Amino acid sequence: MTSSKKHSSQLACMLGVCSLVMLPPAYAATSVEASVMPAPLEASVTEEPSEAEILLAKGRREFSKDNMFEALPYIQQSADLGLAEAKGFLAYIIYNSGLTEDAIVLYKDAAEHKDLFASFKLSEFYLVGRHVEQDTARGMALLDFAQSNDYTPALLALGALYEEGKNGVIKDEDKAFGFYQRAGLAGDSNAIGKMLKVYRNGLLGIQADPERLAFWELKLEQQLALQKLDNSK
Repeated sequence: MTSSKKHSSQLACMLGVCSLVMLPPAYAATSVEASVMPAPLEASVTEEPSEAEILLAKGRREFSKDNMFEALPYIQQSADLGLAEAKGFLAYIIYNSGLTEDAIVLYKDAAEHKDLFASFKLSEFYLVGRHVEQDTARGMALLDFAQSNDYTPALLALGALYEEGKNGVIKDEDKAFGFYQRAGLAGDSNAIGKMLKVYRNGLLGIQADPERLAFWELKLEQQLALQKLDNSK
């Protein structure tokens, strides 16, 4: 039995959706409360989706409707087929359901197979020493991999780390500004808000600049309009 199948099957039984061994659920899944959730990768324009990707898409759709019992089997099957993105998503669900050790195993597996979300989550654990031994070098390496693929949560995290100089990271306002700027240009609302503060008040060694402030105000308006359009679908 694969690692993902072992742990996801355990959770499935705990949630009462185990199809192989019918057991009463030990407890219901907790509500998911996290600032960063595993987001779908951009769809390929040159290849048909694999079976695992189709299953994960179905799981995401049910998950977005708060249909955990319908979502979990799809995500579990996708992870069992080896899709790293699904393993990262499954780890997220397991972690928020209280199965911390099992979640860490899945996060590590997904990160080893280049899942950006899993790499980002593990970086946090290593940087602060939560659930694993504190390791600044490893945490930064995972963040660097994620940011090199333009994963905006990693860009924001690096901006904050270099701005504040914490968790073994040396303060560097130039680097902080660069990461915030990249995240903002990619459309992240939090990063755009940071850039507004930079050019409105003068932060991170950058002087206040009304013209650049106007650019970021327009950027925020555009991003909010896109979010409103997405929410209306």
